[in-house]
Amino acid sequence: MTSGYAAWKRNGIALLCLVVFAWCGSAAADVILGSHDWDPGPHGWTNEYGWTEVDRPTTGGNTGGWLRITFTNTTADPGDSWSDLVKTDASGLYAGTWESDMWIAFDFWSGDVSANTLQVRWQSSTNSYVWGYVLTPPGAGSWSSLTASFGNWDDWDVDPGGSEDQYLADLSSIDWIGVLVTRSGTGEQVFGLDNFNLAIPEPEELFLLAAALATTVLSVRRRKKQRIKELPAVSPTRNARSPHG
Repeated sequence: MTSGYAAWKRNGIALLCLVVFAWCGSAAADVILGSHDWDPGPHGWTNEYGWTEVDRPTTGGNTGGWLRITFTNTTADPGDSWSDLVKTDASGLYAGTWESDMWIAFDFWSGDVSANTLQVRWQSSTNSYVWGYVLTPPGAGSWSSLTASFGNWDDWDVDPGGSEDQYLADLSSIDWIGVLVTRSGTGEQVFGLDNFNLAIPEPEELFLLAAALATTVLSVRRRKKQRIKELPAVSPTRNARSPHG
């Protein structure tokens, strides 16, 4: 009975450690600081250049409502009118200080054709320099998840001329953020945004807590085993029962 209980206890402790590590690992994926999912409303997104029509269907997103971006038929040759920027006030997404350990994650819809080009763009409130992160346009006919990390300033320097110091200063004073889409042909084309999130890694304290717990449990088990080894040996003669009672 004792050996069975000891084994159950050891397995229970090991299972507890695994559960704590698994919980911390899942919780540490990211923390959403701000989110626009277009289920409750449009979140103030507008088209900058007027070359698209922007509206918010309540169904068909990933999931629920979404921001639909429509390029109507055109006879114009490729040029400025083939691109449009849909954007929103950065403070409407997150009113705190934006930093380089954050990233943008969002779902993008391509209708019958893929976009020709796709970028996440933003600008500081202190100057006219625009930063842009080039993304590979996903295939047509489905939702795709895309990310743009703020970790490397050079990834955002689409029109070379900025610097890391300027990038960090601009990011801390961000004014607006949006997505620049370029159409692929003259026919009507529909694109869409959904679940536009600003995220940051989970604080490392959770990992430290799990590591400390595991270390403590293992230390207690080692000390207990050591004490057992140091106990004096029991004489089998003194404890053996006489066959005669």
